[in-house]
Amino acid sequence: MKQRLGPFLKRPFGTQAYELELPEYWKIHPIISIEQLEPAPNDPDPFERPVDERPRTVTDDA
Repeated sequence: MKQRLGPFLKRPFGTQAYELELPEYWKIHPIISIEQLEPAPNDPDPFERPVDERPRTVTDDA
């Protein structure tokens, strides 16, 4: 089973890519080739996992 989330489309980026609006903590580049994109699923998550949108807390222990 593929794990897919979305929709994250923000705007076209040229003719062969899209800029995605992703959570900042994902740490991946937001420009994705259209070859890698699929329509977002319309059905709910079969595992009913919560999506954590909170930013991670960074602490300096020094």
